[in-house]
Amino acid sequence: MYRINYDRFYDRFFSAGKFIHISLSDKSRYRIFPFSAKGNSENILDSFDGILGPFIRAVFGWKRPGEINRETLLDKICENVSFPSMQDKNDFLSIIKDIYFENNTNLVCNNVDTYKYSIGTKTDQNVSEYLVSALCDRESVKLSFNKQRNRNINLLDKLVIENLPELEDDNKLTPYASLFPEIKKYFTKDFKFLAKKDDTDFSSVTLLLSYYYFFYTSQTMLQLNRFCSMERRTIPLYFCVQWEKGSKNREVFKNGWKRIEDRASGMFSHAILLEMLNQTDSDKLYCYDDLLNEYNALSDDEKARMFEEIEALKNKYRTECAKPDGFTYEEGNYCGGDLNSLLKGFFEDIMLQFANTTRNKANKDYPKSFMDFCKNVFVQRRGQAGNVLAMTEEQLVLMTKVTIGDNDKMRLNDLFKGFEQRGLFFDNSSKDCIVEFYEKLNLIEKKSDSGDAQYVKSLL
Repeated sequence: MYRINYDRFYDRFFSAGKFIHISLSDKSRYRIFPFSAKGNSENILDSFDGILGPFIRAVFGWKRPGEINRETLLDKICENVSFPSMQDKNDFLSIIKDIYFENNTNLVCNNVDTYKYSIGTKTDQNVSEYLVSALCDRESVKLSFNKQRNRNINLLDKLVIENLPELEDDNKLTPYASLFPEIKKYFTKDFKFLAKKDDTDFSSVTLLLSYYYFFYTSQTMLQLNRFCSMERRTIPLYFCVQWEKGSKNREVFKNGWKRIEDRASGMFSHAILLEMLNQTDSDKLYCYDDLLNEYNALSDDEKARMFEEIEALKNKYRTECAKPDGFTYEEGNYCGGDLNSLLKGFFEDIMLQFANTTRNKANKDYPKSFMDFCKNVFVQRRGQAGNVLAMTEEQLVLMTKVTIGDNDKMRLNDLFKGFEQRGLFFDNSSKDCIVEFYEKLNLIEKKSDSGDAQYVKSLL
């Protein structure tokens, strides 16, 4: 049964007798987000430009490579090639340098076996492990990559790849909570579809990763704020397309980016609370709804004991861990016997101490990486109306492609349902703009004006 292990709790959260709000470390039991509360440039990820190499290594379980020495590699290649003359050798080396190297240490990446040497940052690595752990059917994705590795490889590619240093195995993939099996299902399906296409370039794979990173993380933010009422299903977030105009009373302004902004300040507190709640004797890990399910399955006496366990931890946090310094915790901020109310009150305690102490900077820095990423990739400023979630043409084309999948065409209404399954919600005005866009691309096959009688043809 659920029981707090205080030895584990103190080992996790106390250093030199001082309580530290840490959500992510080697000791973490419940990793929910891959973010850091240290607001330095090393922890910022505002684009996915460097993500693919670390993602590939996380899928296969490879360690981060060291720098590649171009001259050493060229010498190794030359050992396996015969040249009629020195001039031929020099010409050959010049071709290799031009095609496969950006500089003395960086490869030009054009396939799985060159991308895996793209080092990336520590943050790229953390986010990649998060994506693989929370989103991937790892074996399916690995199989897709392996099929891709053997496709479109010419003799020169093969020669370079075979002489690159072997990467060491690293099977210590950092585990993260995987809360949404439906999102995982659609990501794996869409990734496999892209990977099997001969004409798929890796920029499309990167774009897909960036979207699902946004989709999964934003849904986690929204659902956690429901506490025990959270559901493992998609909460609608409305997008528009970048080229359309819109009024402030549209869904995209009310139920889009604003929803995410309103929840961002609680990300660190949720991560800390869930980590504290998981310092138990059990190997089982708990999100809020898991706690409620366990609670509801108990007898009345056992329910009372579990409630008291969490209540005691809450009180310990207020009196021993985050002692009030110039502020007062709200008394009676939960209802006795109501687990959901207790957890909300505990969360409010954490938020309150962040708001009233010097620790507030850490609370602000924690969601910054994700919020900056969203603003760079998915958010558009609409003057005084504010910011909205907006799809570019490139993003819309990609999501259309993966949603239609192997079909030659798809009913327009079914396509929009497929978008919603992937977290993309559009109101009628945005849908009209999207249809106009498809018409410009000659993708609409119309039998009547009804959405059930209009088809969108595959882009492939």
